[in-house]
Amino acid sequence: MRKNPFPLALAVAVLPLLATPVAAEPVPTTTPFTTPGTQTFTVPDGVTELQVTAVGPGGGGGGGGGNNDGQLTGGGGGGGASGAIVSCTITVTPGSSLDITVGKGGAGGKGGGTREDGYGGGDGTPSTIGVSGELSYLLSAVGGDGGYGGRSSTPIITSGSGGGGGKAGPEEYTKCSGTNVTMLQGNPGEKGGDGATNSPGGGGHGGLASQHFDQCGGAGNGRTGGQGAADRKLGPTGTPDHQNATDGYTATDGCILISYTTS
Repeated sequence: MRKNPFPLALAVAVLPLLATPVAAEPVPTTTPFTTPGTQTFTVPDGVTELQVTAVGPGGGGGGGGGNNDGQLTGGGGGGGASGAIVSCTITVTPGSSLDITVGKGGAGGKGGGTREDGYGGGDGTPSTIGVSGELSYLLSAVGGDGGYGGRSSTPIITSGSGGGGGKAGPEEYTKCSGTNVTMLQGNPGEKGGDGATNSPGGGGHGGLASQHFDQCGGAGNGRTGGQGAADRKLGPTGTPDHQNATDGYTATDGCILISYTTS
């Protein structure tokens, strides 16, 4: 049998191919911003694009309604809405400064006193990104509206009705001037429960953010409203036990994520 005259040459030719290293794909660097307020981000050298995501904060829950020191009760406060979410790619200049503003969650509304309606929850402030020194924004995610306060019971006649849930912030306030834009609107809060004889209205649940990110935790969620006031009788002697209306809960703050790769 005739021998192959090329086995050594083939082996030598294949070895350089096997030994050639494969270049690793660059790993994106992601910086989260979770503390409410404005911070400065300096664009690193060699970076001309940023992938950004902004989560608007939630709205606070409304306070529960008061009552009239009788069997009639107050209505529960409405839940706050969740904030909007926007993601996009923005063009930047290396070495430039950006103002990163994380929105603050709306405060919970105060519970009503005797014959007093509960107070509405606060609205979340927007999460934004802008060029330092300029008035316009590159990106903005609106916060959710706060829930309405529960109504107090009326003298002798009826228990209080539940406060309405907070609405998602106006759609036109969530935007990005970049490319590859995706937007998710906030979700409304639930209406608070109506009060009934010896049974106060419970607070409505807050709207949950449409998407959650690991580095943002529970950012953007609306919160639950407060419970209405009531006078319940305890034991056979009928000793009254007054329960004040409770405050609504403060919503979670917003969040901003900035990702980039260096060349």
